[in-house]
Amino acid sequence: MKFIVYTLPYAISNEADKINQLFESGLDELHIRKPGYSKDDLCSLLNLINREYHHRIVLHHHHSLMKSFILKGIHLPNGYFNGFFGKFKKIKFHGIKRFQLSTTIDNIKNVEFVDTMFDIVFIGPMYKKLGEQNSSSNFDAFEVKNVISSTTKNVYAYGGIEFKNQHRINQLGFKGMVLQSSLWKSGDVVNTFNAFLLSQAEMGNMSPAFKIA
Repeated sequence: MKFIVYTLPYAISNEADKINQLFESGLDELHIRKPGYSKDDLCSLLNLINREYHHRIVLHHHHSLMKSFILKGIHLPNGYFNGFFGKFKKIKFHGIKRFQLSTTIDNIKNVEFVDTMFDIVFIGPMYKKLGEQNSSSNFDAFEVKNVISSTTKNVYAYGGIEFKNQHRINQLGFKGMVLQSSLWKSGDVVNTFNAFLLSQAEMGNMSPAFKIA
């Protein structure tokens, strides 16, 4: 099981320091999702993150910054390669694709319709927002498990994932899960992340690189 961390959509105190600490703790991939950030704002944040970790970062906005930083990839809306103009975009990406592409869908039935250009497909939100009753999923467990077991795509779960439901995400067969609010709003980002790692290691669901002795 692989963890991916999404930033919150707004700035938080000492964010770059916390991101650096997450990478130090073993975070494999961070998605910077800041829809309200200008290109300069995002550039400033990237400059505060240690360059040795830049190859683990995926951008959701201001993709042109890929020219200035050595990053892992970009996140695009589902359907980006659809239609007449989408075909031209696809040709362009085929020529330069040396980085990861990911997208998001909200209907498990659409997994097989996602363009093969995408390396990762996020499905969600799996649960209601943090603070609401989120013991039940927004998706039918049988359907999710059936689709994931029959697809060759890398499908990740996002939305409302906490300690109490991470075990259920494991059972459904996802390649990984996204941590966001449960991490950033915990009061102790790094220790909370380490607790998730330890929990997964105890369940035997972490890759060898993440297992804790």
